[in-house]
Amino acid sequence: MIDRASIRALTDGKGAGGNITVDASESVEINGRGVFAQLTTQTFFEGDAGTIAVRTGKLVLRDGGQITSSTLGRGNGGTVTVNASQSVEASGRGEFKGEVFRSGLLAQSAGSLFRVLGKEGNISVNTGRLVVRDGATLSVSSIERNQDVPS
Repeated sequence: MIDRASIRALTDGKGAGGNITVDASESVEINGRGVFAQLTTQTFFEGDAGTIAVRTGKLVLRDGGQITSSTLGRGNGGTVTVNASQSVEASGRGEFKGEVFRSGLLAQSAGSLFRVLGKEGNISVNTGRLVVRDGATLSVSSIERNQDVPS
């Protein structure tokens, strides 16, 4: 996947989001080429985000390449599971319209319209070698935005 390419499973209602599974015997590369490219599950309301499972020999996330699961509402973020028999390598970042996209694996919750946030989800990585460098990230986080929104 390159240059703003994306594979997404989203939900914006009460139903759960779909799951994404990638099975590639040799390698998977997600390369933003200085912008971003994403494999993502996300919820915007009450339904939970789906899971992402990647099984491969080598996973490369470069220059804004991301695998993410997130919630922007009350539903929970999904689980990101990577099984890479050889290695997982994340490096660099991308930028699009002034927003920075760090390469890597992310599970996050970010409040928007709701004060009550869903849980951010989990990341599980099973590999022989893990490299995170040059501004890339492996992150589970919770960020509350718009704190001035009334309850």
